[in-house]
Amino acid sequence: MWRELTKAVETGLAEGHANRPQGWDGWKFFADYLRPRQVSRAEADAIYQKILNTNVETPHRRPLLDFLTSKAGKNVWSTLESERAFHLEFMKNADRDLKNLLEAILAYEQFSRDLQNGFEHCMQTLSDGRPHLKISDLAQLRGVIEAAQKLPDSFRQARECLEPYGLGVRFSEGFSCYGESLKPLEWVRLMLTHHQKVQRNKPPHGKKPWVLMTDKGDECIIDPNYDNNQRYAPQFDGSYVNFYRTASLWSFCSILGVI
Repeated sequence: MWRELTKAVETGLAEGHANRPQGWDGWKFFADYLRPRQVSRAEADAIYQKILNTNVETPHRRPLLDFLTSKAGKNVWSTLESERAFHLEFMKNADRDLKNLLEAILAYEQFSRDLQNGFEHCMQTLSDGRPHLKISDLAQLRGVIEAAQKLPDSFRQARECLEPYGLGVRFSEGFSCYGESLKPLEWVRLMLTHHQKVQRNKPPHGKKPWVLMTDKGDECIIDPNYDNNQRYAPQFDGSYVNFYRTASLWSFCSILGVI
């Protein structure tokens, strides 16, 4: 085992990261000896005090941890496990800088959810035993109708909130096409065209699109590799598309005995 551990460390140092697979026997060695879930009280206190120390680059770390471990924070997370609900509650006592950041996250996630729902509802329908569908049929889906209605406003709101963080231009370059008011049928065509463009521009040599329009332009076909109904789940409850590590922080604080 020592030889294998030495080799793993040498390879990791050379490549700049750990390169062993999840099933590697060495992980059990570290778990057995470092005991990450059996932290002593003194060690836990030392670690927690260390991560509470903020600086110019991490000014919001302590307020976030203070709220997460507060009665209100513990209640909202343990009850709902929703980062959107957690952030909304967190905003109530946040200072102006932190509130602006949370508003930017909320605005970006609203845009992301509107767009993701439109795309995933189409993919879910296409993979539900009907791989060929007319675009006019997709235009009748709830996710598409709501995306066409909501995206122009959610795009403008997200761009405005992201601008102070230097992300407005990048956001606009990627998604400005969704800032226009469109009918659902026009929106489906736009979404499919945008999807193909994104796939085509992925490094190093582009990727195949998940769904294609036929030559006639009035029907689309899903790639068999993505024909999996369980993969797609539009959510109409406002939940986030992305993750902001609240679950990881909750788990970490639980291990340290702070929660």
